[in-house]
Amino acid sequence: MNRNDGMETSAQSNKRRHPRHDVEIQGKLSSGYHEYPVDMLDLSKSGAKLMARNGYTLPENGQMVTLTLSWPLETDRDDLSVDATVVRIENNEVSVQFDHIAASK
Repeated sequence: MNRNDGMETSAQSNKRRHPRHDVEIQGKLSSGYHEYPVDMLDLSKSGAKLMARNGYTLPENGQMVTLTLSWPLETDRDDLSVDATVVRIENNEVSVQFDHIAASK
């Protein structure tokens, strides 16, 4: 996995509206009757980068999806779901933009 060891170039980070945070969370993307198991690689206020698990195919660019995150068993929390749109696909990674962003205080 080549992600520049978690470092973005200054050109990449200048394009970002919100800072990204490296995370390791399992989840799935759902669209219609299809489910795609994914691992979340990073997260920002406006979106996330995900990696397809086990070579699964990914939804198409522009497709509306629901991202459901599963917390580790010891957290005792319900799964979290958020609607998103696929904005980029590269190899086995997909970037999504969240559809509803709360205003900052």
